[in-house]
Amino acid sequence: MRISRIIFIGLFVCASFARICAQNNDIYIGDANVNEFPNYTGKLNAFNPDGIDTNQLSFYEGDSLIHLNIQKPRKADLISENKTVLFLVLNHQNYPSRTTWYKNVLKMSVENGMMKKGDEFAINTFDCNRPEYQSPKKDILFPKKRGFVNSKSAFIKQINDIRFNKTRLTGDCQRKGDIYGAIYSAIKKLDAYATDNVKSIVVLADDFSLVTNIKERAIISLSRKSGIPIYGITYHQIIQRKYGIEKICDESFGQMALDRSNRVTYMSNKLNGFMNNAIQRASGWVYDFDFDSPFNKNGEKHTVRVKYKTQFPVAVFQYSSPKMGLFDWIASNVVLSIVLFLLILLISVFTFLFLRKRKRKQIEEEDAQREEMEILKSQQQAAAMKTQKQEKELKEMRSKEAAKAQKENRAKAQKEKEAEEKQQLQLMSARGNLPWFTLEHDGASVSVEMNKPVFTFGRSEEEANYTINLKTVSRRHFSVSFDGNGYLIKDLNSSNGIKVNGIAVKESKIQHGDVISIGDLYITFHI
Repeated sequence: MRISRIIFIGLFVCASFARICAQNNDIYIGDANVNEFPNYTGKLNAFNPDGIDTNQLSFYEGDSLIHLNIQKPRKADLISENKTVLFLVLNHQNYPSRTTWYKNVLKMSVENGMMKKGDEFAINTFDCNRPEYQSPKKDILFPKKRGFVNSKSAFIKQINDIRFNKTRLTGDCQRKGDIYGAIYSAIKKLDAYATDNVKSIVVLADDFSLVTNIKERAIISLSRKSGIPIYGITYHQIIQRKYGIEKICDESFGQMALDRSNRVTYMSNKLNGFMNNAIQRASGWVYDFDFDSPFNKNGEKHTVRVKYKTQFPVAVFQYSSPKMGLFDWIASNVVLSIVLFLLILLISVFTFLFLRKRKRKQIEEEDAQREEMEILKSQQQAAAMKTQKQEKELKEMRSKEAAKAQKENRAKAQKEKEAEEKQQLQLMSARGNLPWFTLEHDGASVSVEMNKPVFTFGRSEEEANYTINLKTVSRRHFSVSFDGNGYLIKDLNSSNGIKVNGIAVKESKIQHGDVISIGDLYITFHI
């Protein structure tokens, strides 16, 4: 008995504290921004789908009440594109017809487009009272592990998998269906599930629960803290005692539907309406507001406490006051500003006179120094011009001597080259004549005498000793040279190369009768 009282008192205290914490989740305000000082603007986000009563909203800075201008609410931007919904279905073993009714409502809702692309759905059933609430391991939901699915076919399979002969627990199931316990377990389960979607719980059950170990306030507080609204699709029956979930749905920001005729189509449409609007309801409303700061510019941050329907703050935000500028300070200290202005003016006049006198003296000294520098510069320029003239004459003299020596060297080299060529030609004509070439192309033939120790063939008149006007011949194609002992043919990096007696070569000795070929040009070497 004593333990029961302690548990009851503990739940009552926790529920009272949770009521205040839950109110804190209803309103959020970011820091305000300055519009035109002292006016500030901000946005208040209200997560209650029905909005808030702005007449009961007040802002305090310290103990001072701030006068607000609040605009009409507007729908907040959607916090998610999709939803994750856990459906709780009462599967009481003594009332299978009700379970069938819940299944039919779900199937019709799915067929009418309740599940959108990206949504996640799962079904848990519950039946009896949890035997011991002090044991967290004893879960009322069935199956114990149920995964969320994101396709219509997979969700319908979960609906069809609800069996009347499968129960989670076997206890006092004759009259009691633990709706509160099931919702409490479902909130815990869904809160632990990681997703960016908007989360909701839909309870499909009758409109009473005789099990009241968990109070409404504890469920509402847990729902608000987790941000999971509860929606109810209730099977109506005539009873004397009512333990419905209407209050839980309302205060958790969900909705509830009850049809005294228990029409499947009507309740299916209600459920679809709930789910189609669930994301917008979870996103809440935005209230634009503005206020005038009671403080002058001081460069500090100010904290504003927001109260709503209670003496306790439900939200806190800050705004920054700009620093006081020069003109702001002058406007608030007129007499002192005039005195300082006159003092600064007097100091400026004396400073100006002193600097002007000092500047005049400095200019005179600079002028005298400039004249001395100009005289010295003129003397240096005259000396430099004289030096340059002497260097130029010496350079011209050396250039003439170098040109003369270069000319003599070239003449000497030319004579030596001519003498060497003459000597080479004498050796080449030791047999009584100089070597010669016979060129044959396209049926025509011509003979060319090798009248130089190094004889070059090519297409260029400037670079070859003998010009061959064929496309297959390069500008400087090949050369034949005499080294005193024999003759050497060399390819001069031509495009098409050369062949000697049909063999491609870059450099090779040639003898009398060898045939040099370039494409269809044939050149026979004679000694």
